[in-house]
Amino acid sequence: MADFKDPTRLTRAAIVVVAAWMASNLLQVLLRFLGPGPAYGAGVVAVLRLFILPACWILVGMWIYRTNANAHALGGDVSITPGWAIGWFIIPFANLILPYQGVSETWLASHEMAGLDGEAGLPLLRWWWGLWIVSGFVGYAAFFLARDPELVDAASYALLAEALLQAALSLVLIRLMRRLATVQTTAHPGHVFA
Repeated sequence: MADFKDPTRLTRAAIVVVAAWMASNLLQVLLRFLGPGPAYGAGVVAVLRLFILPACWILVGMWIYRTNANAHALGGDVSITPGWAIGWFIIPFANLILPYQGVSETWLASHEMAGLDGEAGLPLLRWWWGLWIVSGFVGYAAFFLARDPELVDAASYALLAEALLQAALSLVLIRLMRRLATVQTTAHPGHVFA
């Protein structure tokens, strides 16, 4: 169990960037729908998003890696390794199923090792993954709609839908991260009850 690392600090950092991503996403769409005005605000938000999105990828990826490694360290039944738990996100077609499998195995194994029922939390994971897939498809649709000058209005509404879906996704992900981090710290034998 020497490989177990308390995920609390990493979870907090990941939650901060996910919340920042959600806020910047909603702000960008709001500025777009306010119509013509000072472009300064939209430019600042766009630049901020250039830093927030990679920070989100990195910290959430580190969190997925850490919690998967912890599930292995706790002795849980997890078939996906920590590297593949994040690696499957970039493999076409496999990225539609295997990242969910990695996180759900981590979830179930962590709950089992804590003596808790992980099955009760699976709807939360399903919401997370469903919102991830749907917001991705809506984002791609918005991108392709924006390429046609006659469909710019439709693209704006698709971007609004994507921002709302990603806000819901962010909220679900934050809840998932908090719950899994709490379960893992409870499952670890070194955990001290206050």
